[in-house]
Formats: sequence, structure tokens, C-alpha cells
Amino acid sequence: MTFVEAIDIVKNLCEQHKVIPLFAFRNGSKAYGYDNANSDDDILFVYYRQPLDYFSLNEVDNEFKHPDMDIKGWDIRKFIAILAKNGWNTYEALHNESWTASETADKLLASLISIAHKNLDVKKITNTMLCCALRDRTKYLTNQDKAKKVKACLSFARMNFSARYLFFVKEYPPVNFETLVGTLGVNVENKSDFEIPYDIIAFFKFLMYTRKSMNLENIDLKYMDMIMEVLFVAHQKLMKLNDNLGDTSKMGYVSKYEKLLKEFFQSQLK
Repeated sequence: MTFVEAIDIVKNLCEQHKVIPLFAFRNGSKAYGYDNANSDDDILFVYYRQPLDYFSLNEVDNEFKHPDMDIKGWDIRKFIAILAKNGWNTYEALHNESWTASETADKLLASLISIAHKNLDVKKITNTMLCCALRDRTKYLTNQDKAKKVKACLSFARMNFSARYLFFVKEYPPVNFETLVGTLGVNVENKSDFEIPYDIIAFFKFLMYTRKSMNLENIDLKYMDMIMEVLFVAHQKLMKLNDNLGDTSKMGYVSKYEKLLKEFFQSQLK
């Protein structure tokens, strides 16, 4: 399924639930660039209701999902509330392939990206990425299926490399895995403990293209186990360094998000 086809499904789903789509983002392996023929389409979309609907005495759902596909929708208030708290998933969405429903939605999305960039909490999001990496490591260790182990290895590496990039560069990392791996050849701030050897970079390029082709016969599981352990040591060092980092949170940005949301709904009431 193409992204355009997925958006058509989003539009139909919004019609069924009587909500208005604003924007949608591609998530998952297709956004990361190591998808294959078996990969699903992961889509997060954001919608709003007619402003007066929010004044109903009945409880209003702030999310819903497609019954058979990995497509889910969030109310704009939920998306902004999570974004204001530096939710990693919303930041990742803003840096993925996106679609907007109208000129108004395009301006709203641009404003959200601008505020989020200024509100970036390096310590909090780095910690979230490192915790997500531990989840992927557990999947790697507990799975016996080779294809699932390869995906878990890629996910573990992506979260580690993303956390490394964010911590040292102080900007949100590239979502595409190949682009992210391309940033690893440069030593960051002369921190030799966090240099990524060329053979590891080459291995993950090989692993990414091998997964895309679904030709897993040439993957040496013992070598992949060794790579995982090397990255886990780096993971633990970065987690300790991040724990010792000073406060990187920003003040006053919640009110900026609230103002933006208020202005958006006021424009819809006109």
C-alpha cells in the first residue's frame, strides 16, 4: 500500500467517525526505511471535531483505530498535550513523511513543528529512546525467529543511535535509518567512548538491505549477538551520562501550545 492509498483509508475512517482530518504521519519500518514485502503500514493521523461538539455532555473519544490495520487517529487536543510534554512519539511523527488536509492544517502543522523544535527536552527524550531500546533488546533476546530478531536488532540500534545523536547534537535525529547511520562516521564532541566503529556501521547497512530483500541466510546470529552486546555497553554508558545531565526542559511552552490550539478553534468557529 502506498502512503497515498493509506491516506484515502484515513479519510474514509474520519467520515465514518464524523471527524475532520488534519494531518497524518507514516510510522514504523516504512518510515525508517528498512521495510520489506511483509511490512504493514503504520499511520498516525490527527483530527478534530466541529468545535461545538466538544461542548456535548456526552464523553468525546480522543482516539480511535482502524479495526484491521495499524492506522490510528488522535484528537488534536491529545496530540498537542503529548507534544507539550515532550512525548517522543509525537516528535517522531513530526519528523516523518506527512500529509495535510487543508491550507489551515498545513499552517497548524508548521506552527507545531516550530514550537516543538524550541521546546525540545534533550534529557527527557533521550531517556525515552534509551528505555525503548531496552524493550527492543528484550524482544531480541526472547525471540527465536530469525526475521523477528533482525527487526528487533535494527530497532535496538535505531533507538540507540537516535539517542546518541540527540544527546550530543541537541537536535532531533533523522528518522530514516540509512540517513541516521550516515551520521555515525563523525566523532561527536571528541567523545571516544561513543564512537561507532566502521565495521558496526557497515554491518547495520548490510542488515538493513538484507531485511528489505528478505534474504536472511547470510546473517550470522553469533556475530549479531556480539554487535548487540557492544551496543548495549554503549547504551549503558549513555544512560548514565544522560542521568547526570542537567535540566534541559524549557519553560513557558505549554502556554504557546494552548494559544495555538485556541486560535485554531476560533478560526473554525468563524
